[in-house]
Amino acid sequence: MSQILEQQTEFLPENIQWLGLGNKYLECQYEITDNWGTKELDKKDSYDANFQNEYDFVLDNMKLRG
Repeated sequence: MSQILEQQTEFLPENIQWLGLGNKYLECQYEITDNWGTKELDKKDSYDANFQNEYDFVLDNMKLRG
């Protein structure tokens, strides 16, 4: 993760790949339930809050550099 936060003027392909994989991982942390015709996202029992915090930290730091 630290290589994503290094100061650089452009995002390296491996950084973009990490963000894509992280996003896909987070998508799998939720399940879609049907509540009277309305779709809702619920956290799975195995929800990984630590990874969510790490992912949010990376995104927040990327915003500060832009």
